[in-house]
Amino acid sequence: MIFTVLFRYGNSGAGGAAGSRLVVNRRRQEGNPVLKYVRNVRYEWGDIGTDFECGPTCGVLYLALKYHKLHPNYILTRLSGKDENKYACRILLVLCNVDEPRHVLRELNLLCYRMDWTLVLCYSVEEAAEYIENFKLADSRDPAFKKPAASVPVDERTALQNAAVGILTGARSVTKTDAQRQLMGDVPANANAGCPGVGSTGAGKAAGCAGCPNQMLASREFDELTLQGACSTGQAPKPDEDIRLIQDRFSGIKHKILILSGKGGVGKSTVTTSLARALAADTSKQVAILDVDICGPSQPRMLGVEDEEVHDSADGWTPVAVRENLLLMSIAFLLGNKNDAVIWRGARKNGMIKQFLRDVDWGEVDYLLIDTPPGTSDEHISLVQFLLQAGSLDGAIIVSTPQEVSLLDVRKEVSFCHKTKVPILGVIENMAKFVCPHCNHTSILFPSTTGGATTMCEEGKLELLSQLPLEPALAKALDNGEDFFEKYPDSALAKTFLELAEKLKANTKTVALLRMDASLVDCLLILMPATSLCKCFHTLFPPICYVCFAWSEMLICTMHRVVITGMGAVTPYGGGVATLQKGLLESRSALKFSEQLGFVVGAIPDGSVDFDRWSAGQKREMSRASQLALIAAEEAISTSNAQDLDHKDTLVNIGTGVADLLEIGKTTALVQNGEEPFEFSRKVSPYFVPRILTNLPAGYVAMKYGMMGGAESAATACATGLHCIGNAFRSVREGWSRRAIAGAAEGCVNAVALAGFDRMRALSHGKDPSCSRPFDKKRDGFVLSEGVGLVLLERLQDALDRGAPILAEVLGYGISSDCYHISSPDPSGIGARLSMQRAIDDAKIRPDDVTYVNAHATSTPTGDTIEALAIREIYGNRNIAVSSIKGHIGHLLAAAGSVEAIATVAAILDAKLPENLNLTECDGGEGIDCLEDVKDWPKPRTAVVNSFGFGGTNASLVLTEFQEK
Repeated sequence: MIFTVLFRYGNSGAGGAAGSRLVVNRRRQEGNPVLKYVRNVRYEWGDIGTDFECGPTCGVLYLALKYHKLHPNYILTRLSGKDENKYACRILLVLCNVDEPRHVLRELNLLCYRMDWTLVLCYSVEEAAEYIENFKLADSRDPAFKKPAASVPVDERTALQNAAVGILTGARSVTKTDAQRQLMGDVPANANAGCPGVGSTGAGKAAGCAGCPNQMLASREFDELTLQGACSTGQAPKPDEDIRLIQDRFSGIKHKILILSGKGGVGKSTVTTSLARALAADTSKQVAILDVDICGPSQPRMLGVEDEEVHDSADGWTPVAVRENLLLMSIAFLLGNKNDAVIWRGARKNGMIKQFLRDVDWGEVDYLLIDTPPGTSDEHISLVQFLLQAGSLDGAIIVSTPQEVSLLDVRKEVSFCHKTKVPILGVIENMAKFVCPHCNHTSILFPSTTGGATTMCEEGKLELLSQLPLEPALAKALDNGEDFFEKYPDSALAKTFLELAEKLKANTKTVALLRMDASLVDCLLILMPATSLCKCFHTLFPPICYVCFAWSEMLICTMHRVVITGMGAVTPYGGGVATLQKGLLESRSALKFSEQLGFVVGAIPDGSVDFDRWSAGQKREMSRASQLALIAAEEAISTSNAQDLDHKDTLVNIGTGVADLLEIGKTTALVQNGEEPFEFSRKVSPYFVPRILTNLPAGYVAMKYGMMGGAESAATACATGLHCIGNAFRSVREGWSRRAIAGAAEGCVNAVALAGFDRMRALSHGKDPSCSRPFDKKRDGFVLSEGVGLVLLERLQDALDRGAPILAEVLGYGISSDCYHISSPDPSGIGARLSMQRAIDDAKIRPDDVTYVNAHATSTPTGDTIEALAIREIYGNRNIAVSSIKGHIGHLLAAAGSVEAIATVAAILDAKLPENLNLTECDGGEGIDCLEDVKDWPKPRTAVVNSFGFGGTNASLVLTEFQEK
């Protein structure tokens, strides 16, 4: 029914004989939206084996990954059909309109290769139609068919599309929006119902487009703000020539600052005028105001230049000079009658704003304050769009008043800035109080029922720049166009504005120094090593100690130094970090052969940890890993003296590698033995799910101590512990968290886990506890152990302020993936090498600065050798000290990295390095010192800790002795 109409249009006009048209399989393709884009060839319905016949020698099968049932038998049947294989040229055209087509395409590629079909991929229905047209034109070689067919009117195409959607919704019981998305493949997931598709000529014009978020600037598809959002013809926007002109005009302006307000009547223009005069009080600074408050331009009146005119010359519009170093450009200068209402629609508003930006000859200006209309209007969007396209925007200052009715709209303004990526320089609370002009008594004018701008800034992590009082003298001076600062130099408000100007200068000074030409950055990189460069900028900006380079700008990010102030551990030695420390220094093995399990294991000794602190009910609720995490967290918090801290901003990142396998096995047996359907549900423990969820150790710790900074959990096999510490380190360093407790717990020394690892040929079969022997020639596998290791990380300054014990400093963190095998590392060692190199780079040190490597070495024949190779390639043949403590305590799986990080911190504190226990004949190769005895560790004490896991996941952490710099 649908494409009968399309057939009529396809047949219209002159053309070749009917037999030379594109033939379409009606039974399979009626309702296919691809046909509405077939405009350059004629087509007809026909009874054919393929979906499209482009001529006697070319047949095309069409598959849309989201629409068709892609069962392998169905595909195989279609590709091997007799009617389909009669063509010399056989093409499978696939529309990739799903998120992850890789695995399906791999199978299709193999099938096509085996059955001599050509696989062609496309990514939109328009592209599919273009391929079909090209197949036909290439087959026919007839110029008559290159004449475009008459196009279907927009309204009729929309009707056809709606009919196709109706068929799909009726036949497959899907929603209308999903039907459109499946048919078209180019309908965004957040589109309105009735979306014609972003590639349609009706995009932005159909009734369903009204209010669609994809037409809004904030939902842009491109890296920068553009005139075109996600809804378009599918083509990237053409370069705007005016942008280059705006760039030229603004090249002499150092700082561009938007003055915003969520609501009218809060004194935004008053603040703009007063702040500009305060900045201009420094005669060495050139200040300008751009008044784009089109519907209420008041700057000329307040600055006393209402009767001035704008001069137009060959160089552009010349702004009005209020004084020698204060310029103004306002729409008010262009109005014939100052009392006329400005009734302009969006296009004209945007055109005027662009003209202001493009044609005003500002010259050299230090500060340009842009007075915008209240709210988030077209003027805001256009300004942000043009300024970000043309270069840079320092940010925005938002003006508010204390009452909640004003703050409601200010929050929307804050959201606008976040969505459009405009930095918020701060918030000014205007009219915070009233100053009596007679007695100078202050009183509250607008009660702050919800805490005013102070509370809002605390919640939104914004800077409250100033709380300005209301002085009638200011209003009078502005009404008369007088300079308030000259007339009332001793006024408290005048002094407040001058202080605000100084604060703004200080804030924007840093921004100015950060914007450096790429060539200058290149010179700095050539002349100075990274460490010197870091120290150089650290001298300029004391709180700043991290430098990164991106394209044409040098960005200096404020980073915190991160230190370890607390540690907690439970290992096969028993409970406590001191027990671990003592066992390592004594070179004592904690491993034992288990007659019950039949393997040497590293189990926590009975009685060494108080598990009876929990009731029987609590033990049923918590897995062993959760119990271990709570024990270690208590020790870490206690040693850090952090028991009484407010942990609202403390992050928890505790991982687990293997779920509670015994609980899973026991519950599975109950399910399988149930006689009636769902009879087993009454037998399953309500704590089954909490016991097997791997994020619950983090959850229990967060709940016990009220840590509200987030409860995260990694599950990356044997690298879990270091991943948790590394990610927490980054969160604290970058200011997302104030402190963090991080690490991993593992409690899976049981028959199920041992059987699984044994089947992978990963375990040692020796019965002597010395069978765990990293880097030894006789090693034959690892020994399974259990335990937990947690560290408390916090900002250095916080630790110093509260007098916390500083155990070590975390300098850097690196990760990588082998992409080689599920359990074996890449023989070249590239994964381990990348992980270590990235950690060293992140720490801003050189490989020569590292004096010890705590190796992952698990005592497997392949893994230890490859890690030794990677260590030599990173650190050279300088006999760097290397050891693994898995000969002492075995392999704790997820907890291995965090426990080994704790062991490394203990070595830093003791100035002694642990040995490779049970090492009798080293095969680590030349160039590294595989320690055979406990060794003194002279300064500098900087170490890299490695953890590598199944799936090729790798992590490295750089630790060093704390030194005040």
